[in-house]
Amino acid sequence: MTEIYILFIQILEKFFNVCYYVMGGFFMINILLMNIKGYDFIIVVFFVITFIVSVTSFILANKLHKKLNPSVDSSNSETSINEINKELSETKNNEIKSKRKNAVWGYSVFTNLIAIFPLLGILGTVYSLLTLVSDSSDVTGSFYGALTSTFWGIACAIFFKLFDALFVAPLMEENEKDAERFLDRKSLSEKAKK
Repeated sequence: MTEIYILFIQILEKFFNVCYYVMGGFFMINILLMNIKGYDFIIVVFFVITFIVSVTSFILANKLHKKLNPSVDSSNSETSINEINKELSETKNNEIKSKRKNAVWGYSVFTNLIAIFPLLGILGTVYSLLTLVSDSSDVTGSFYGALTSTFWGIACAIFFKLFDALFVAPLMEENEKDAERFLDRKSLSEKAKK
């Protein structure tokens, strides 16, 4: 799990380096900071919220994965397999269903937050262009505000979509298959007991 966080931080660092060079380096820093005080602050707040939700979603999915796929100790495999079978037989369907529901809910919130970023960028563009129409004295500032809000909205969506595609979605997909298999096996064993 620690390796995944290190990889995520490295991806985040590279992402911001690319953003820095795409946005024009030091010249754009002043404009970005100026716009962060304005509308782009909303995008920053959503970035922080989405980051927290993405980590939470990954943790929930990982907990479900560990519950559905317990590791086998290779040193004493017969005892470990018996312990795993005992743990799986003692695991209640409701616990698996609850963990699955929490993981799916967290993932759903995460994917919906990702979809909001381009909309926030477009909203920032419209907001900046409306201020341009109402106050034509600051044409350059309004135009840069429109561009930066669009850029940050799209850049954040791309960043979190990559995180989703690389880490969370594959784990969620595997969890769904494992949960279905576990619940089917559990219901078959209960029918066999009757």
